Amino acid sequence: MTGWAPPRTWPLPVDLVWTPQAREDLIDIYACIGLDNPSAAERILNAIEAKAKLLIEYPRLGVQRPDIRPSTRILIEGPHITLCETQGLTKLTCVILPKSRFALADLHAFD
Repeated sequence: MTGWAPPRTWPLPVDLVWTPQAREDLIDIYACIGLDNPSAAERILNAIEAKAKLLIEYPRLGVQRPDIRPSTRILIEGPHITLCETQGLTKLTCVILPKSRFALADLHAFD
């Protein structure tokens, strides 16, 4: 057995785009947590953004969810789920949902 190796990076530059709702959700997450614990809010926001930024180098990162849309993947960071939809070869659009809101009926977020 040869051991695991990370996937090669994507050969094309990729733009990571947060939907307007995702940006609002990130601000809400930060503000809500920050009321009680500002340093935790900073850590959580940084962790969500860092995981999403991995998609720039590894756009196939995360679990595929063709049941949502053919090119959708999910990333989980703590109690939050980031849904990413590939558009062509060079654009990823991301939305963010708390796990408590994650249901197929609620996944019109890309629309």
